[in-house]
Amino acid sequence: RSATRRGLVLDSCRVEAHTRTEEHQQAQDHHEAQDHLDTEDDGHAEGHVQAQGHHQSQDHGEAEAHEHAEADRQAQVHEHPEIDRQAALGVQYHGMWSDQTPAMRAKVLDQLVANGSEWVRIDVSWAMIEPKHQQYDMQWGVPFVDTVLKEVEDRGLKAMVTFWLTPDWASYGKGERYAPRYPTAYGRAAGWAAKRWGHTVDAWEMWNEQNHPDFFTTADPVAYTKMLCSAYTEVKKADTSPVVYGGLQYNDAAFVKKTYTAGAKGCFDILATHPYSAPSDFSPSRDGGAPWGVTRVRDVRAVMVAQGDAAKPIWFTELGWSTGQIPDPQPWQRAVSEATQADFLEETVALTRSTYPYVKGIIWFRERDRTGGNPYEDGYGLMRADLTPKPALARLKAVASS
Repeated sequence: RSATRRGLVLDSCRVEAHTRTEEHQQAQDHHEAQDHLDTEDDGHAEGHVQAQGHHQSQDHGEAEAHEHAEADRQAQVHEHPEIDRQAALGVQYHGMWSDQTPAMRAKVLDQLVANGSEWVRIDVSWAMIEPKHQQYDMQWGVPFVDTVLKEVEDRGLKAMVTFWLTPDWASYGKGERYAPRYPTAYGRAAGWAAKRWGHTVDAWEMWNEQNHPDFFTTADPVAYTKMLCSAYTEVKKADTSPVVYGGLQYNDAAFVKKTYTAGAKGCFDILATHPYSAPSDFSPSRDGGAPWGVTRVRDVRAVMVAQGDAAKPIWFTELGWSTGQIPDPQPWQRAVSEATQADFLEETVALTRSTYPYVKGIIWFRERDRTGGNPYEDGYGLMRADLTPKPALARLKAVASS
């Protein structure tokens, strides 16, 4: 998939770039962060030992998971009756983006509610709300998040916040998609967000596609695990809502294994993937080979079972099909018709609910088409750019009520 397919770049025109050059400030930040790191290292030492033990037996565990899948499911149902609940439905909502006017946000949200969406997934930029170290933007950034989340809450929708994008001061000028130098800075900010918005946020997703350098520059599973565990600890101090292991680009079982080895067990309540098809016009039930597509979620599931996390659900926090045709497309740029897009939405829901009952949420990417200049990249919406509905929007309503 092209890195620009989703254009997940929050508008930062209102965020003041801050490059720290004063020696005193650097020393102060380092001292504070190091105190947090010492605590973090102590807290996760046992987790690392446990993960290493799991790692040695994971090959056997994966084979056993496939062999005894139905027995495992029955055991879960006995201990966790909620496993039989149907997967919830939601839509990626770019209400924080600068091209969304208040009137547009209202119309989009009203359409989503009227057509059966239970959830919206909203990306919130850490760089926007904390542009300077421990100085939150109470003039614009934070109040803007207040407004958007209130609009969602007023309509009875549940909100999943994807918390990502590193401030310049935390990456030391390397860019928003770099890991912060001190992972506890990310955890502290996530905890601050949970304290302020926990009453309106129903799930906290930690980063977006951290297994790919387009979205997490180093794609480092150890660095991500430190951020995830720090965030989990801090969020739980303020909010009981689930913490979501950030949506992986495709079903990247190898990355998941590495994060377990690094100590990720116990640092999340839900694990998320983005199981886009490849080639991109394949149906959800067609297996394009690991790691692509809905059917390969079983690979991630096998890792979780081998690590003793069979009771934890998986969510698809992004997936979809574009209707934007381009000439001479590559296999990953093949669009589908609007009618096929609707059919694939219905097929995804039916397949997931019947075959992968441990997948408890499906978030469609996305609410409307963009006008960014690349028809394929822009064409994933349930609505066209002018907010007129595609057939897939009505199909969402049909499957939500079925």
